[in-house]
Amino acid sequence: MWVEVGSQFVRRWRAFFTRLERIHQLDVDNPNHIWLLHFHFLDQINHDCEQFRIEWNAHPISGKGGNRSPNDLRLLGQTEHGVYVDEMEGVPVEELAEYYGVHGQARERRRGQTGAGHPQDEDDDHGNSDHEFEGNSDDGTEEEEAESVPVDESHPPFNEHYLNIFRNALQQVRNEVIIPEEYGILENEWEENGYPTVETIQSGRRRRREITLGLPDNIWRPRAILWIQAVDIMTRILGNID
Repeated sequence: MWVEVGSQFVRRWRAFFTRLERIHQLDVDNPNHIWLLHFHFLDQINHDCEQFRIEWNAHPISGKGGNRSPNDLRLLGQTEHGVYVDEMEGVPVEELAEYYGVHGQARERRRGQTGAGHPQDEDDDHGNSDHEFEGNSDDGTEEEEAESVPVDESHPPFNEHYLNIFRNALQQVRNEVIIPEEYGILENEWEENGYPTVETIQSGRRRRREITLGLPDNIWRPRAILWIQAVDIMTRILGNID
């Protein structure tokens, strides 16, 4: 399923953020920029996740699924076995992890891979498939933990007073369609072939493989403009505070 998550929407968000960094002055090492991405785009990403969930649960599953959708299988299971009652509802996640944990050997993924959107045919070394990296224990008894991906907490760069100023200023700029200069979004700042409609991201274990993705202009350029307007206002407010 993670491959479909990547191919359906995650890769395009990744390509968009790559574009912001390449053209529109996103600094991934700046915590204020990361907060701004969360502030404006996290809800949209969650919406895409929800849409994927709805579509995934409605699509037919071949093989043992008998071409039934997850929704069909759930209804069939409730009909045959009754409605499932979660006896652990309300139990803190920490307690569940401590007393139940995970059974079996965790899959070891390649460096740089989280499992989201990395199909087996994207391997860039000798065509190895995922199942060849499920563990390196000779006797099969050593358990491996998949490498986690650290995610820093996101905090507003200013207090509630300045946050309200930021929101009001951004709304005014958007209402008046004011687009700042020197952020690579105005027509006279475009590359020779115009504003790009595709973006290339790196993939694979050593990021040697390149994937070119289409970013429809009517969807992604307005999002880039929003980023530029917001980062320009945020930078000005922080400059005045200092």
